[in-house]
Amino acid sequence: MDYQRYPSALFDYPKSLAYSSPYGVDYIPSPTGSHHAVSPTVSNGDGCGGPNRRRRGNLPKHITDYLKNWFLAHLDHPYPTEDEKQQFVHDTQLTLAQISNWFINARRRHLPTWRHQAQENSRRAAQASAAEYDSEQGRRSHKSFD
Repeated sequence: MDYQRYPSALFDYPKSLAYSSPYGVDYIPSPTGSHHAVSPTVSNGDGCGGPNRRRRGNLPKHITDYLKNWFLAHLDHPYPTEDEKQQFVHDTQLTLAQISNWFINARRRHLPTWRHQAQENSRRAAQASAAEYDSEQGRRSHKSFD
């Protein structure tokens, strides 16, 4: 692409200065010369994050198991009521936002797979039950011929 045909910037900004923004976010110069917003909780001063960067942690297994068990028991309508969410908050010590986000993510990421697995499990159980019934019927009819 020919960038020469586009006009240069109206203002020539020095690349070594940081600029304040009316939106409350500071802009720092980058090696490319473009300016990017930097979050003060994520930045270590160079705009790339680093040792002070907050990391997202996974929830403890016993909590996700608890939420997943409820979810699997309600696959036909996996939307807890506000009262149920409050019970989850009480039982897990998570925030309401964490509970809501867990269910949003679970529905988005896992619902089709978990529904399919549940259907397969019930289909297999039905087949096993039918096979057991047929086997029992065969034994009964065999005994009647003795």
